Amino acid sequence: MTTVVNNPSPNNERARGSEFVIGAIVFLIVVILLVFYGFPTLRRMAAIESLQTPQTPQTPQTPQTPEDNDGGTNINVPDEVDINVNTTR
Repeated sequence: MTTVVNNPSPNNERARGSEFVIGAIVFLIVVILLVFYGFPTLRRMAAIESLQTPQTPQTPQTPQTPEDNDGGTNINVPDEVDINVNTTR
């Protein structure tokens, strides 16, 4: 009777360690890309959506006289501003 010996293939334990390290590095790169690019993009998209909500247009009504102002602040802006700065000593 003939004896057949089936030897198992060599088990390479070093490959599993390097696969884990490579997988961890790829995972960290994906997380970093998500943090730096994904979250700001989502925040901008949320801001754009809030700007696109339908709103009723309102026309601003400026008071013509101080009596029409109803007690608010009245600011007078001059037509010209002198920006020449001359210091005398």
